[in-house]
Amino acid sequence: MDLKAEIRQKNDQLLMQNSILQQHLCARVNAPQIRSFLLTFVVAPLIVGAIAQRAVGSKSSASHRLYRAILPGWQFWSLF
Repeated sequence: MDLKAEIRQKNDQLLMQNSILQQHLCARVNAPQIRSFLLTFVVAPLIVGAIAQRAVGSKSSASHRLYRAILPGWQFWSLF
């Protein structure tokens, strides 16, 4: 009987954890999405653009030659 009691207790603990997890997930899903929007469409493009400008900034750099080899069809190569 002691084993059954331990199993019930562990099951109750797992049910409680599952309930708490569902509450946290619901809170995150129902939270305002402005933060993820700003991150996706404002911050990330700025960071990627800054990194790309640094990487392609010098015409003699190896990264510039690598970009030309990987993306030869781009129309904007005259800008670099």
